[in-house]
Amino acid sequence: MQTEKDLKSLAKEAKQRLKSGFWQKYGSEVRVSTNTAKTEGVSESVVINYYQNKENVAIKKTRSDSESFYDKVRKILDEKGQVGNIISLLIDHDEYDALPYERKQKYILELSAKYLEALERYKTEKKFDQK
Repeated sequence: MQTEKDLKSLAKEAKQRLKSGFWQKYGSEVRVSTNTAKTEGVSESVVINYYQNKENVAIKKTRSDSESFYDKVRKILDEKGQVGNIISLLIDHDEYDALPYERKQKYILELSAKYLEALERYKTEKKFDQK
């Protein structure tokens, strides 16, 4: 129950960050970096590629970790069933503890989404395994 409240409060805070203009600030950061690069004689495309690659590296890491994540979810579901503190069981504390507060919130929401996808896959596989 406590984890559920924490997740709700984290979601509320994430929504507040979105309302506060996080993406506008991010966009202005990219524009400032681009302008700075221009004044230093560096191509704008280098800066844009940097920001895009930064996101692509995170996506590739997520894809390669997805199978191990699913295995972890499957193991928990097989042993304990659906439990209320599943998110706390799935958190990688080595990564999570090093994150700043805002990124921790995003991490929890992303982890929740990954769990829901893994749960759907688990249910589908169990349904077909029983037939």
